[in-house]
Amino acid sequence: MTRTAIAGAAMVLALTFAPLGTAAAQEAPPASDAAAMDAYERTVAAMQTPRMKTAAIDGVLEALFLQLVSEDEEMAALAEAEPGFGPAFKASLRPIFADVVEENMAIAASALTALLRERLNEEEAGDVAAFFAAPEMQNLIMQTHAQNRHESVLAPENADSDITEEQIIADRRRAAARVSNDLSAAERLNLTLLSSSEGVQKFMALQGEISAINLAIENRPLDPAIEAEMLDAMLTVFDKYGLWG
Repeated sequence: MTRTAIAGAAMVLALTFAPLGTAAAQEAPPASDAAAMDAYERTVAAMQTPRMKTAAIDGVLEALFLQLVSEDEEMAALAEAEPGFGPAFKASLRPIFADVVEENMAIAASALTALLRERLNEEEAGDVAAFFAAPEMQNLIMQTHAQNRHESVLAPENADSDITEEQIIADRRRAAARVSNDLSAAERLNLTLLSSSEGVQKFMALQGEISAINLAIENRPLDPAIEAEMLDAMLTVFDKYGLWG
């Protein structure tokens, strides 16, 4: 594996996902807890469902695997010859990645909730919660996570640099283009109606501040012990399948 590929793998492990439609580390709250939430907490909970977490992690692990395969001919040949290689590679990283996401998402959720309390009133926050809780929006976010290949963030030339807002936006636009045609006319209409509320419009105006929260978390230094654990997990799979053996 090239040094660039290893650096890219370490970078993707450090990723969290933007508070706008991300995956949460926690399970969905019981109905009694959800009823006790205020509109701000409901908004963040709607952005951070367990299904979104699964879709997001699956998408990033797939993106990482495809990127590494594209950079190494031997790995590409092995992936084609051994159908179990890719799933084993991704399974080895999943628990490590999930732990990092859990920590980062807790930080993101706290910061986002504080921002919403500062900038939106309760009614406006309720509009945003309804928008993100809509089945169409939930499905759209999950599909976008699943289709995001993080081409810009994982590009070899960016392996040693901080993640930028431009890279994130470029990757999301590509992912959104892959899934946007799956929405029916009725689903598009419902999302348009929900997004026209004053609360959602005010929320959209906060994207610069939300991006700043996200970037600060995404560029947190990766714990060397976690990076070592990730690399060890990958090498264990490589040894099992005789890569470079």
